[in-house]
Amino acid sequence: MRSMLVAAIVAATPLAHAAFGATQISPASRCAVAWNRDAGAPLLARVARTHARAARVDAHVTVTQDEWTQAGVISETSGPGCGIDFALANGRAIVAFGGWVGRDAMVWRSHATVQMLVRSLNADVHADGTVGFHG
Repeated sequence: MRSMLVAAIVAATPLAHAAFGATQISPASRCAVAWNRDAGAPLLARVARTHARAARVDAHVTVTQDEWTQAGVISETSGPGCGIDFALANGRAIVAFGGWVGRDAMVWRSHATVQMLVRSLNADVHADGTVGFHG
């Protein structure tokens, strides 16, 4: 009887974690959530206008920020961030990147379009410019 009780507790533990929101999301999924929440209307509209349908979400990006004066660089800070390459039909990509501010918020920026590197795509792009990460 004791062994059956232990087995039942072990089997129920993953369900209990899922039921109470204790599951961990992947870093790339966290980046997709941050894009959808923090990118802002202008960036989302820019992506939406391109009709991109797929993207590559990368959680292993270092974002560097330089502060300048007329005399030159006065400070440089870097930290962890995310990158999203939005694949366009013409073989190019819009590259967006963001750095974490605090624990959950992200400040996003976007570059001009660049040649898309051959990489596996891991997210769908919705009509409103948000992404659906699927790993």
